[in-house]
Amino acid sequence: MTTPSSSQNRRSWIKTFVLGSASVVAGGLPGTTPLLAEITPGAAPADIIPLPVSQYPALLNAGGSVRVEFTTDQATYRPILINRGTGNAFYAMDSACKHAGCIVQPYDSGLGRVRCLCHGSRYDIAGRVTQGPALEDLTAFNTSYNATTGVLSIHVPGLNLAIRSVAVQSQQVSGAPRLALKLSGFPFASYRVRYAATPTASTTVVPFATTPTGTANQTSIRLTPATTYSPTLYVDATGTRGFYVIELMLTEY
Repeated sequence: MTTPSSSQNRRSWIKTFVLGSASVVAGGLPGTTPLLAEITPGAAPADIIPLPVSQYPALLNAGGSVRVEFTTDQATYRPILINRGTGNAFYAMDSACKHAGCIVQPYDSGLGRVRCLCHGSRYDIAGRVTQGPALEDLTAFNTSYNATTGVLSIHVPGLNLAIRSVAVQSQQVSGAPRLALKLSGFPFASYRVRYAATPTASTTVVPFATTPTGTANQTSIRLTPATTYSPTLYVDATGTRGFYVIELMLTEY
């Protein structure tokens, strides 16, 4: 099996795909409200990757193709291959070839194929096998595209990224609370926390601590066996009300 080395230079993108919302102060008292998440009918919100197509130039035109990954542990998740068909048709699939598991190449619009360089298997734009030795189609993921927002939603079963709980850890000298955000993640994936005053406002990166009383000066965390795959991040709120977003780092493969 031959795959590109994880040490290769890659173009990194930060994408938000599960939104957790916490009301820092409710009724004048510290508290929390239920978490909000992007909802796609028939799929768990924590299994959805909302991907802004405009940030991937190759996907702006028919025949465009990209591969993205969110962990360097290929035993957990292989890169996701995303191809654009005509109009607003998109195809997303696991990039592992069905013959021996090699990572297939992006779609070649000139030749009309996705090719596996290991043993020559070929697939069409939708991931259907057209030439062996592979005998099965690539594993497809359901997608939906919102032409108004330009967001492509990809349903990856079992992704299960979510903020598990939001709690008020303590009160700061200013009176604003320190929030404890507990999340579940994947081995070797990196995460950040962003804040917005309202659900539709632009978000900004906020620092956090990894201990209840530590200084909030960390802006990202990479989950390894030496840390934990379900960390609690401690964020010092800057106002009386806010919305917090857990972000996962996607990398163009």
